Amino acid sequence: MFGRRVLPRIHFLPACLLHHAVKHPLNTHQNVRPLFSFTLRLTSVLSGEYKPFFMPISYSIQMTVSRVAYVCNDGGIPLYGSAGSSIHIREYITSLSNCGVEPLVLYRPGTGQSGQNSIPAKEVQLPTTPLAHGYLNKVFDLESIAKNFELSFALRRIPDDIDVIHERYSLYSYKGARFARNRNIPFVLEVNSPLIYEANEYGGGLQRPRVAERAEREACQDATKILAVSRELKDYFSKYVDEEKITVVPNGVNPDQFNPDTPARTPDDRFTIGFVGSFKDWHGVSNLVQAGKQLSDLRDSIRFLLVGSGPLYEDLQKEISQSGLDDFFELPGSVPHSEIPGYLSSMDVAVAPYPDLSFFYYSPVKLFEYMSMALPTICSAIGQIERIIDDGENGYLIPSGAVDALVEEVRDVLNLSRNQPNELDKTGRRARERILDEYTWTQNAQRILNVYKSGINEQS
Repeated sequence: MFGRRVLPRIHFLPACLLHHAVKHPLNTHQNVRPLFSFTLRLTSVLSGEYKPFFMPISYSIQMTVSRVAYVCNDGGIPLYGSAGSSIHIREYITSLSNCGVEPLVLYRPGTGQSGQNSIPAKEVQLPTTPLAHGYLNKVFDLESIAKNFELSFALRRIPDDIDVIHERYSLYSYKGARFARNRNIPFVLEVNSPLIYEANEYGGGLQRPRVAERAEREACQDATKILAVSRELKDYFSKYVDEEKITVVPNGVNPDQFNPDTPARTPDDRFTIGFVGSFKDWHGVSNLVQAGKQLSDLRDSIRFLLVGSGPLYEDLQKEISQSGLDDFFELPGSVPHSEIPGYLSSMDVAVAPYPDLSFFYYSPVKLFEYMSMALPTICSAIGQIERIIDDGENGYLIPSGAVDALVEEVRDVLNLSRNQPNELDKTGRRARERILDEYTWTQNAQRILNVYKSGINEQS
């Protein structure tokens, strides 16, 4: 009688506790754990397994992630912008939603909105203090202080059942990490670039460098997990934490959007060498203009299609015009991200001609988009690119910053297209296969979900 009536209830109790812990892992798991462990041991004895009480019985709970608060506290990254940083956020949030997670996005209103369709998430614009972001900010750098109070104000109003807070690292921002620590919510910090290094190297330094360094250190040390888009960034941020805390998840691409069957937007009978990205020094776009001058003898056979804008745009446009190469170069300027696949379909080969940088920590979105379009790609052999491109197999590598090598590779690829076009097509197809195997946004979302679950387990 005892076995028939009591034992089923004892078996049923762990199931109830498991269900409760999975539904409310952050609030109840610590309280439930001792009783759950004891019940498992008691059940094993009464069911005939006869394991002594003093022998530990391991158990694991498959944590589920239902709601995630994604924070971007950087006013320079508009949610619907066309730069790689904005694309990264939208694509990740969309893929996260497709995985069954309900995202809540907290972001700063910014300039450069591109009119994209809305993302499948609830959006919350972070409040702004006009006084702190106006003229006085230029004098006293009040924004570095105000952005944390504004973020804290917004976070106090998020739902109680948020499973994870995921913040894209930005200068001076540390309140997200502190809020998560105080609420015992797993906090995942996403690092896409070493912002203090960038400010010193390219931006003339910071007004409050010690504050920025302290905020960066605190955010890293308070984080449950850290996501880095490259090994180089993992090495950089491991000065604050154990490197085992950091997981590398490179950027990716939506292969359905970046499909080689996309109709060409600017078709041309000439062999087209293309580039998509920001016209900035560290993207090496000026190397393409220099290469074009050396290839001017082929102007009837080839053309350059350079898509994007930035600080160097007008200077390069002027240089092209003064060199009499207007018919050799096409510069459509900045275009919506939704139109990029059409421009890539207009290219026969794509180029990522990065200069020889001493610290190359990027995970170039353009590279994944090129490869997803099955475009043979000529890239600088530097950083993460060398780990993705197998020279001669799914792309072509050249020494970084070497204009002469770029010119030679363009000539070789042009000859290959004339004499062995099938080989060039195979290179492009292998590039897309590499993307489908490893570098889609959906695969990234699954990897990050695993990081979330690991963080929840650690903090429970």
